[in-house]
Amino acid sequence: MIKLACVIASTVAVFALAGWLSDQLSRGRWLLALDYSNERSLHDSPTPRTGGLAIFIAFALAQLPIGWLFGLSWDGAALSLSVVMVLVISVVDDLRNVAVIWRLLVHAGAAVVLLMSDFSLHALVLPGWHWMMPSFVGGVFSFLVILWFINLYNFMDGIDGLAGGMGVIGFACLGMLGAQSGDWGFAAVCAAISAACGGFLLSNFAPARIFMGDAGASVLGLLAAALSLKAHRDDMFSLWLSLLVFSPFVIDSSVTLLRRAIAGEVIWDAHRSHFYQRIVGLGWSHRRTALCEYLLMIACAATALFFKDADAGLQRAALIGWTVTYVMLMVAVTALERGRKSS
Repeated sequence: MIKLACVIASTVAVFALAGWLSDQLSRGRWLLALDYSNERSLHDSPTPRTGGLAIFIAFALAQLPIGWLFGLSWDGAALSLSVVMVLVISVVDDLRNVAVIWRLLVHAGAAVVLLMSDFSLHALVLPGWHWMMPSFVGGVFSFLVILWFINLYNFMDGIDGLAGGMGVIGFACLGMLGAQSGDWGFAAVCAAISAACGGFLLSNFAPARIFMGDAGASVLGLLAAALSLKAHRDDMFSLWLSLLVFSPFVIDSSVTLLRRAIAGEVIWDAHRSHFYQRIVGLGWSHRRTALCEYLLMIACAATALFFKDADAGLQRAALIGWTVTYVMLMVAVTALERGRKSS
């Protein structure tokens, strides 16, 4: 009971601190780096993009009581080091712009740090199917998962409130999944991340006064990947549940990247072809788009929580249902675009 009370108190404090820091940074009272409109962005006026620092500082301070209550493991040390690596290169990129190759090298280094602490898959598990993976294959797959999550979260940080909302809902769900499995230390870490994103969202929801920048998006992507791999490794819950929780980002980014690669486009160039960007292009406001995305995120999270301990047949049905749902949503967006062009 004492531990639970301390976790709740620290979560509330993280929310308040992140909210206050985001407000101060949005006013340009400390570090000021402006995000100007480009081929990818959907905003018009220059906006501070240092909100990721508010998320990181609030979350980092929460690790003091969490570490005291639950103990600091080697996992925690490796995760902290990898987060700092990604944070530093991301802050420099937000301030001065860093070449893609250097960012990727640091991301790869952070992934290696995690792999050395066994943030890695040893088996691939889907409903009714279990494959023990050779260690090399598991390591390569885990490495790619980490790199992809770092970057896909960044890709999806393009409209007011979207990435912050995914942080609130996604990490809250991971925390509840961890609590269901009895790992309250894991749940406390996820709750702190969710609370930090919630405090930031107070200044980021449409119309946004501040963006999280690479420092926020890349770090959140790293945390999502690392905590998902840890949960799978420790038999808390399978990786496919984490992928379902974050599927609004995973599906949009993955399908968009594949479509652009097939079209022969330079995949790292700025663009506006993500589905959420295309929806805004159809005339939806940032607020309306974000709220609809939140409903999608909540539905995915609720499915993961409900089907976590269901039998394999029900879990397969849930996966098939969501696959069909995403296909229908993508077809609907494409049809609306074609109808608008022909009118």
